[in-house]
Amino acid sequence: MANDCGRKISQKLQVKRPRRVSWKCPQEGVIKLNTDGAVNTRNGKVSARGIFWDNNGRWVYGFWINIGNASIEMAELWGVREGLRTAKEKRMTNIEVESNSSFLLRTLNMGLEVNRPFLVQEFRSYMEDVNISSGKHILWISLQIWGST
Repeated sequence: MANDCGRKISQKLQVKRPRRVSWKCPQEGVIKLNTDGAVNTRNGKVSARGIFWDNNGRWVYGFWINIGNASIEMAELWGVREGLRTAKEKRMTNIEVESNSSFLLRTLNMGLEVNRPFLVQEFRSYMEDVNISSGKHILWISLQIWGST
């Protein structure tokens, strides 16, 4: 009986083989933004950070933002929002964005609603000002998602 239970569980679980993931420099003339959100397990506070890299893999600029009480998903959204805001402020263009958040990918690529509509409005504004060159599995935003042509 216990053996049968284990078999049922293993049938439901689909274990995927590990796949190699590597970081690549952006193309010449493009700046890559890597972002990530984090939760402090001791106090539950959330933060996000990001780093801009040039086509030689050199650090261009970095940021860190304390968000306070929020979900990790919101931290991921805030990380990209802060990255786009920083890119605009620093007059960076041709930005490639990478994130490891599947929630972020679904939210931005499929236009899922979040409980912070002002974030979506800010994304739209920043995207108009910063040329997004491409995206990875990991992420990307198409201007068509936001109704632009």
